[in-house]
Amino acid sequence: MKLELSIVCVGGEPLPPESSVKVEIRDTSLADAPATILKRVAVAVPSAGRTIAIPVAIELTTVPDGTTVWVHVDADGDGRVSKGDFVSVESYPVTRASIQKMTIRVRRVT
Repeated sequence: MKLELSIVCVGGEPLPPESSVKVEIRDTSLADAPATILKRVAVAVPSAGRTIAIPVAIELTTVPDGTTVWVHVDADGDGRVSKGDFVSVESYPVTRASIQKMTIRVRRVT
């Protein structure tokens, strides 16, 4: 199956130029247990212009029940979620459709 994602910022502000965008496909089906990362993809926000949306395509072979998408835009480049970065704060469930299109909204960490 294929996920076609568009990463956008809540409120329509541009994403920080040259920031790393980490997209994780996670199995979140187990209660009270850490999510298992099924796939991780990294892309970068272009350095020129005002980037409002980042397209990301991900191929998956299996999709367990409880699979979700999580996104981290690493504005400061430290590799962890910190103040000023952007993260997805809503649940984005993945289905077993052959092609699934989603807009993933990220919010600035304050």
